[in-house]
Amino acid sequence: MTVQRYAVIATAETTIINPDGTTSSVAPGYVLNVVLWDGDTSIWSPPAGTEARADPTGALQIGQTITV
Repeated sequence: MTVQRYAVIATAETTIINPDGTTSSVAPGYVLNVVLWDGDTSIWSPPAGTEARADPTGALQIGQTITV
């Protein structure tokens, strides 16, 4: 499998911890993280309440909200 960029996206309303330690609620479609991954779910899979969407061009950025 080829390693590529994936955006980790909330699939439901989710609470996140901000850099200053406060919390915020984010809507479905919020890009939580970006990872390099080969798609092999035997070694990693997105956490519950999220999905990993292939993003080989780097169009999706942390903090952006997209349609899920």
